[in-house]
Amino acid sequence: AVNPPGTCPVQSKTVRGFIFAKGEKENQMKEKNEREKGYLIAVCHEAEGPYIRGAEHIETDRDAWGYENDADAARAAERDGVRLIYGMPYVADGVYVDTPENRLILRDYSKVIAAYVREKLSH
Repeated sequence: AVNPPGTCPVQSKTVRGFIFAKGEKENQMKEKNEREKGYLIAVCHEAEGPYIRGAEHIETDRDAWGYENDADAARAAERDGVRLIYGMPYVADGVYVDTPENRLILRDYSKVIAAYVREKLSH
C-alpha cells in the first residue's frame, strides 16, 4: 500500500472536528465517548504524515487503553458500525471512513498517484 498505517503528529491532527493537543481539558471532555472505545476518527493536516491529508481515518487512541495498532482499532470501529473504504486504488483498505467527502479526497489522491506511477513507468 502507498499509505501505510501510522500516527499523525499531535500538532497536525483534528479529532472529530476539534484540534487535538495533549492537556486541553475541554477537547478531552468532548472526545471522552470516542476515547472510551479505544480508537479515534482523526484527520491529518500535514502532507508528510502517514495518512492522506484531509481524509478521516481510524487510529488507535494511545492516550486511552487503545489497541495495539491502527489496524486493530479500525476493525473495532467497524464492529461499532463505522463504515470504512475498501477497493480504491492506491488507498489502504479499511483505514479511511466511508463518507462522500472522504471518497472525493481519496479519489483525487488516487488519480494523482496513478498519474505519477504512469509517468515513472513511461521513462
